[in-house]
Amino acid sequence: NTLIVSCLYSKKISQATQSILCKYRCEPFVYRQISGNDIPALSKMLLEQTDEYTRYFHPHKFDEKSLTQLLHNKAFLMLGAFDGDNIIGYHFIRFFANRQCFRGNIVVPNYQGKRIGSNMIKQMTEIGLTAGFRVFATVSKNNASSLASSKALSEIRIIEELPDNDILIEHINIKP
Repeated sequence: NTLIVSCLYSKKISQATQSILCKYRCEPFVYRQISGNDIPALSKMLLEQTDEYTRYFHPHKFDEKSLTQLLHNKAFLMLGAFDGDNIIGYHFIRFFANRQCFRGNIVVPNYQGKRIGSNMIKQMTEIGLTAGFRVFATVSKNNASSLASSKALSEIRIIEELPDNDILIEHINIKP
């Protein structure tokens, strides 16, 4: 999968990422790709969140080794929201050779309510759609705020009800 995505779609993904991140300059916050230098801080931020807070966010391991492996995976785009040097949000897109991608995001609790998560969802959806992919996410029915955000920011279609009270949604487009 990684080789196919890298060969066929990396240029479109890169162009979409750069152009879309430029649109979301919201002082004092900056949105950009995660770099190798960010991995220790990202790992620390993710590991500091309580189990209760991350109960709906468990897409991969949060240790530095796992995050570094993801950073080097050409089918995995890692993005961050920053307040100065502090990582205050993390969002990612996992691309597949069948032109589907999955998105996920988390914002640290004391930065919620500042439209950071909303901007992240819009960015991920727009990057995926602009690069020519169908954009999917899984959302827990118990996580009402996440589902409400997805519905408010983009037209979605519920694809399937999954085990553990999750639903698979597709982001069709971004609402103005």
